[in-house]
Amino acid sequence: MGTLGQCTKKMKIAVRLTTAHSMQKRIIPRQRRFSFFTMKPPRKVPPPPAGTTI
Repeated sequence: MGTLGQCTKKMKIAVRLTTAHSMQKRIIPRQRRFSFFTMKPPRKVPPPPAGTTI
């Protein structure tokens, strides 16, 4: 079992992992949506002004 201090330490690590995981879940769909737009931009976007493209 271990002491109470070890148990709380393990709990803190587990909580940190779960919070990081939930944050990733929130962030990843946004990135995926963004990359989707960069790959296939919407058709209605007007072309960039002349001179801005290389």
